[in-house]
Amino acid sequence: MKENILMGRTNPNGHKLEELLKQLRNEVQEKSNLIKDSEHPQRNMILRHNAIICTKLQEAELFQRETYRQLDEVAPNEGPLKPRL
Repeated sequence: MKENILMGRTNPNGHKLEELLKQLRNEVQEKSNLIKDSEHPQRNMILRHNAIICTKLQEAELFQRETYRQLDEVAPNEGPLKPRL
């Protein structure tokens, strides 16, 4: 059976989505840095795709952080075992 990755009621020791998104973005950027000086013809396409992926990951991270701001207006964060909604 598949194990949950994200923190929540059923997985209080899981990862925060915004932290995973940031880590993924950093890893994609690191991979881009490794090939930026390559002379292979596919390099430019891969760098463009990675840049788009990083932008979308950053957008998702911003959405998640906005969700937390909205939830903070509902109630204080008391951890993953105590839902605010």
